[in-house]
Amino acid sequence: MLRTFPTEGNAWPQKTMSVIMRQSMDNCLRRLSLRPQADVLSLKDDAQAQALYLASYDAIAHPASSVLHTVQGMQDAFVSTLPSEAYLLTALENSLLTRLMHAGGHIHLHPTEEVMVAESLCMRNMAFIEFRAEDDISLMMSDRMLETVYRLAYSNEQIAFRERLQGFEEKAQLLLYREGMIRETDAMHALSLLVPPSLRFRENMLRRYLHAAFSYLYAPDGTCMLIHSGASETDTMLRHRDALYSAAPDAPFFPPYLAAEDEVAWMMQGQIQQYMRPEIPSEAFTWDMLLMARQGAPREAFLEVMRSSLIMEPLPRMQEMMDLLRSTVIPWAVCSRKQVN
Repeated sequence: MLRTFPTEGNAWPQKTMSVIMRQSMDNCLRRLSLRPQADVLSLKDDAQAQALYLASYDAIAHPASSVLHTVQGMQDAFVSTLPSEAYLLTALENSLLTRLMHAGGHIHLHPTEEVMVAESLCMRNMAFIEFRAEDDISLMMSDRMLETVYRLAYSNEQIAFRERLQGFEEKAQLLLYREGMIRETDAMHALSLLVPPSLRFRENMLRRYLHAAFSYLYAPDGTCMLIHSGASETDTMLRHRDALYSAAPDAPFFPPYLAAEDEVAWMMQGQIQQYMRPEIPSEAFTWDMLLMARQGAPREAFLEVMRSSLIMEPLPRMQEMMDLLRSTVIPWAVCSRKQVN
């Protein structure tokens, strides 16, 4: 999803991965509350069709469109593109859609990740959200949509391709963890090698998949960059994106240092988990520490985040483990010029 809120100017306790995910969730819920309660095949009138279009991936692909969309026009376009779009669902979208289909078009959503994945299915105009209470959020699909998706999106070929696509997604996520950001053009090239050349609406569907699967933002010159979901030093990363090598997720790239970093991080989690504030999971805190080290955060920033997360002042042995983590983790090249000891 598009990163729409600034983070770089904030103090580190206000821009850790945990905070970014909470902010993303809040923004997602706000957008969902404004969406029409209909999928494209259950639209009531042209006014609702126009509102649905403006909240869809189609509006992002064609931001300058001045056409007023009708129910019939949107439904015809959806049925035409669905067989191609069904090849390029993310792993989480595919899982949630399959669950929704098996449940007959109505499921309750768990917080955070499921709600954000559900928003992506809604932006594809396949489903809609119903809010019954603050903690009672449902993903729904009309009977007509259920029948259409089953008929046009669940061929053996489509299902098999979506399973293969999961390997690409895992590699791309690992590359983002290693590098911090990827040029969209590099990811598009790697993805295009997997997708059947005969796929209709190919470029649009590839871009839609990438924007559904990964966080992204635009540089001042309009270049689209996929970013790690926990990246907060995004202005610095964009300024220094020339430090990225021209790599794509179709190459081997698991260097041994990643395993060493993870080992130190989980050792640190073992040191602090019994001293965490009750509302902060120790695993989330560990990821915050890893991503801070990836972005070259100074030592004092680590201590500040630890103090805001623990029920006590960090003990000397905790600080020693923190220093070991900082010295072990290799910062992203796009952040390394900003390191402070």
